[in-house]
Amino acid sequence: MDSRDIIEEPIKVVGGKYLECMYSLQKELLEQYIKVEGLPQYPIDVNTKKSQIILKDFVGRVIEELAEGYEALILVSKLTEKNKLWKSDYEEEEYIQCLNHLQNAGEEMADAMHFMLELLIYSNIQAKDIEDYLDNWLKDKVSFGVTKTLPTLAKAMQVGLSILYNDPCNMVSEPKAMNKTYLLEEFESMDEDSEDPRLVNKRIDTRFHQCGKFYNKLTYSSYKYMMWDVTYHLNIARNFLKNKPWKQSQMMTNESAYQEEIVKSFILFLILMMGLFLAMGISPENLYFLYFKKNRVNKFRIESKY
Repeated sequence: MDSRDIIEEPIKVVGGKYLECMYSLQKELLEQYIKVEGLPQYPIDVNTKKSQIILKDFVGRVIEELAEGYEALILVSKLTEKNKLWKSDYEEEEYIQCLNHLQNAGEEMADAMHFMLELLIYSNIQAKDIEDYLDNWLKDKVSFGVTKTLPTLAKAMQVGLSILYNDPCNMVSEPKAMNKTYLLEEFESMDEDSEDPRLVNKRIDTRFHQCGKFYNKLTYSSYKYMMWDVTYHLNIARNFLKNKPWKQSQMMTNESAYQEEIVKSFILFLILMMGLFLAMGISPENLYFLYFKKNRVNKFRIESKY
């Protein structure tokens, strides 16, 4: 079972407050995990060995999901380059594989968001803390041209676009200047009377294929650099957790420094990685859609004792 099997449509969100809604949904999910997996109540004392094992595990899970998302995009890139951007004489079976990898990239991003939110919640970092940190960071950065009244998620992604477009390395071009391939074009242009059920079956909901739908080789390759910025701060945060299971002595954690690095990693996740995906076709609403569907998959797994 994956996200495509969920029939339920996402809960309506007022005012574009997608991040705040995801926080709320993650807390509801955590309450169920606490019952079935024996996880502690949140937030936790970051000074204990047991708590630090849990936090380090969440860090590792975020990094794992980011890596799996990157792997899916690598496969999309390889197939797209091999088939000459799907312009002519491409292998139909490989195009179907490409769509599947594109869908998987979105699902892995949703997984990463789940674990990132759990890490934040257990570290006593709320949605308002993210909003305040982002607004404070933007105070002297008028050159980004981002409307500061935007909801947090949309604001962060727009900031990311501005940073990426002004990157001196020119790794990401503005959409109007980007030589890009729309990966869903072939599917959307296919005759509904086609005999291939894998392509015309409307189980293929293209809302699951937005995470990288505008293909540009250079833009795709920049994912790994964005991922490094996020994982760097995650690992710096993890390094503040000094109470390893085998240690006899115990050290107090610099909690504010730990929390700041966690917040930085999440802000960079929203700004750089989600900003990159904004350039590649995803929107705040679609990111929420992917998150919600995976949230319901996880809820089903708990309730069915998967």
